[in-house]
Amino acid sequence: MDGSWLMKLPGDDTGSTRMYGMHRRRLHAALLDAAGDAEVSTGMRVVHIDPGNAERQATIVVNTQGGEQRTTADLVIGADGVHSRLRSVLLPERKVVSSGYTSWRAIIPAVELITDKFAMSWGPHAEFGALPVGHGEVYWYGYAKCPPGTNFPDESVAVRERFADWHDAAQFLIAGTAPGCLMRHDVWVLDKALKSYARGRTVLIGDAAHPMLPTLGQGANSALEDGVTIGRLVPPRTRDIPAALRRVDQQRRPRTQGLVRQSAAMARIDAHLGPGWRQQVGNAMFRSMPAGLAQRSGGSFLNWQVPGRP
Repeated sequence: MDGSWLMKLPGDDTGSTRMYGMHRRRLHAALLDAAGDAEVSTGMRVVHIDPGNAERQATIVVNTQGGEQRTTADLVIGADGVHSRLRSVLLPERKVVSSGYTSWRAIIPAVELITDKFAMSWGPHAEFGALPVGHGEVYWYGYAKCPPGTNFPDESVAVRERFADWHDAAQFLIAGTAPGCLMRHDVWVLDKALKSYARGRTVLIGDAAHPMLPTLGQGANSALEDGVTIGRLVPPRTRDIPAALRRVDQQRRPRTQGLVRQSAAMARIDAHLGPGWRQQVGNAMFRSMPAGLAQRSGGSFLNWQVPGRP
């Protein structure tokens, strides 16, 4: 974990896909601004949903501060995360299970480390990475094996101790993080892949539909793709919304479940490797692999194209 390079991928002049980082708060603000005059309500918990069908609107029952509220909708999009309430109502047989890993994350001012590059490091049962997100800030994460539900008296101390023998850049980023800027979440996945993301007038997207390990960095990206696909395939005044959502499912399920599998496969050869000979073999494999070949084969998932309109 001394920070020695295993591989450097070719730069942008090779025609490869470029990676951009963005603070989630700024992304949320941009999406909210794009919503225009749409009514945005928060603090509601879904109690029940009838997904509806071609002849009948969906019905949603939610709990609010004022009590239970029932409403109908032409279209319901379940984007409520890995512990999705909508998924638990529609597909109660599917459960989330622990990956056995947890992830510390933070965004800090770090002008002296700002480049336009993403860098990640691997060690026994762990991964550390950093990416600039604009405005003189860097996002960093420390992903490590940890029993689910573990409570640390002091998260700052815990992450410093976990990555204490890692390279200087990791130490700098961790040391520069105020306790109030540090968060940690256990990583969860589904026990089995969903057979469909759509039911009637309701569709699941993002972590509600396809939670994945963070080892490809495609969780939020694939959720944005989901949203764009719905916007393209279910435009305003769509007459048969259930049929349109089936097309969304046909587009998104193969790709996103492929990403789930790729993330798991990637974890097995890097962040989830144990110490000793396994780590040595993994390091030797990456050092011997031509960077261009690795970029072409491993980065194929980045070549997604926006679907055409129906």
